Amino acid sequence: PEPSMGQLEEVLPAEAPTATTISADYSVHFDGLSGCAVFYRPNENTYRFYNETECSLRVSPCSTFKIPASLIALETNVLRADDSTIAWDGTTWAISQWNADQTLHSAFQSSCVWYFRKVIDHVAPDTMQQQLDRLQYGNGDISEWEGRGFNPPGIDGFWLESSLEISPLEQVEVISRIFEGQTAFDTKDIAVV
Repeated sequence: PEPSMGQLEEVLPAEAPTATTISADYSVHFDGLSGCAVFYRPNENTYRFYNETECSLRVSPCSTFKIPASLIALETNVLRADDSTIAWDGTTWAISQWNADQTLHSAFQSSCVWYFRKVIDHVAPDTMQQQLDRLQYGNGDISEWEGRGFNPPGIDGFWLESSLEISPLEQVEVISRIFEGQTAFDTKDIAVV
């Protein structure tokens, strides 16, 4: 026998409420540069956009990839919050803060690419792919693991002007899911990041 309408309502999940979108003019903050901005208030399910169309265009995540990379490394025990030091190999980098041993904290602050390159290599491609798929992170494409030569070897990778791309809107949604506790990441690791 077919279920009654009342039974169907109990079985089918409720539809998510439609988000409110607001257009904003932040051009004064862009000082003539082309760009976009998206702000999301999860408690109000409200998006505020500047150049909304551009907010849907996928681009390389570059330094913003430190957030998922750090969480993935903590979750997979490549790093531990209380022991995240990686020794500097003596290579002289143009950014003076990189020319020292790094911890997750110091590397995050100085956007130390060599540190994250080493961390990501220890995570390994299969695990990284699984984690990015689970996060629904942009195009999830890590096919150019070593990068396209955007940076010198040792500081290049799929997240730096290479195969991995994500839109600003997708970035906001991934970050929201992480910090709103809607992912499998441990709350202690989220607090560290």
